[in-house]
Parts: sequence; structure tokens; C-alpha cells
Amino acid sequence: MKIKKIIITVAIVMSLFMLWFFTNDRIRNAKTIKTDSNVYSDFEINSAIFSAKLYFALNFDNCKLIDIGYAGDESVPAAEAWADDSHAEKAIILKSSFATDDKRGDGSFMPNNVYKDWQWIMVRRLGFLWFHKTHGYG
Repeated sequence: MKIKKIIITVAIVMSLFMLWFFTNDRIRNAKTIKTDSNVYSDFEINSAIFSAKLYFALNFDNCKLIDIGYAGDESVPAAEAWADDSHAEKAIILKSSFATDDKRGDGSFMPNNVYKDWQWIMVRRLGFLWFHKTHGYG
């Protein structure tokens, strides 16, 4: 009976999280840019994008993600260097565009501006979960 309550509680929490994530104004209308790769599977790219979107939703106040996608296979040497430096199994570089509102995002961006080619370095240490390493202009 106790395990059943735990499972139900976890399911409710996950459902609420998914509802919040998919209705979050910061990422809701963001376009995912499809880029083919000879290095990463579609699943790897999409799960890295999901993790970057989650990081954005949680940390980029007063900003809206416009688009995000894999930076392309030409970014693999840099990604491999990030993986080595991070003691990670793998790393991937994503690129995005986002807009700030009149409140300047978190205060470190220009107000009412669009940032293009913003890089996200995501690393994978265990299995299929990607974690935010850093972000910014390359």
C-alpha cells in the first residue's frame, strides 16, 4: 500500500511538472530547428534540446526562447573538448535565439533585444540525461 502511494505521488508531481514545462511562456512557442547529424542520433539531439529548454525555463527570467537546434557536426571537435574538460561521456553544442523584454531578462541583457546564435554546451555523464555545462556566445 505504501509503494502505491509513492507511485501515485510521483506520478502527480511528474504530471504537474510536465504541465508547467509545456505551458511555460518562456519556451512554449520555441521552434526546434532540425539538423541532421552523422554523430548524434535524433534522440540524443532532442533530449539535449529538452534539457536546454528546461534550463532556459528555470533560469532566463523575462526572456522568450525563439528557436533552438543542434549546432551541426562541424561543432563536434569543440564538443569533444568540452566532454574531456568536463570528464563527461559526451557533450553537444546547441544554438538558439531568444528575446528579452523591457525588463532586460535577468538584468544582464539589453532590453527588448534578440540574441542569435546563443550557444548551449550540454554534457552527458550517465545514460541519456544531458546537463547544462555553460552557455553564451562561442
